[in-house]
Amino acid sequence: MGNLKRFRRLNETEKGIIFTSVKNISVKLYQFLRENYNNLYILISKPKENFQYPKVYFVPNKLIATIRKIIEHCIVKSGGLYLGFIKKGQLRISIEAIEYYLSNHPQVFSDLQKINLTAEGEKSFLYGNNIQRDMILNISPTLLKQRFLIVLNSLNELIGIALLKGNLPSLEKLNPDDIVAINLQDKGYYLRKAQ
Repeated sequence: MGNLKRFRRLNETEKGIIFTSVKNISVKLYQFLRENYNNLYILISKPKENFQYPKVYFVPNKLIATIRKIIEHCIVKSGGLYLGFIKKGQLRISIEAIEYYLSNHPQVFSDLQKINLTAEGEKSFLYGNNIQRDMILNISPTLLKQRFLIVLNSLNELIGIALLKGNLPSLEKLNPDDIVAINLQDKGYYLRKAQ
């Protein structure tokens, strides 16, 4: 029974955190999650576990009944799509969630900024570096209107997420080595983290 408190539906406070955070990323994702809020679950870590932040999952309708049965008898460590984790009162969205919604519900992220990197830029970004002006191959025409960026390589494959640096002049006025965006998470992280 103790596991019911570890993997469970979100309470009202947690929903508020998720919805506020997501609304700052994508209004369309916010609307999608608001319509499907009963599919949102949270995993609370035990104090002795390495990762101490609450993890958030989107559980599809077809799995909810199964999850409810399982949590009565087993320890659930994940379920459904990993949306991200809560830290300092904000949802830190996962690359897995971005990739899933880009592939299966592209309308959810149609309002997001996209930035394509050169081959050298991709390599640098996957090593955990920030995005410099000379790494950019293509950018959304409305780049300066939104700070959250989906980072793609030259083949339009998702390689990470970034945050546009504030108070940027037009890109034409930047030097090649000026930082344009901060690396929030990249796919190279999985290779760099301790195994």
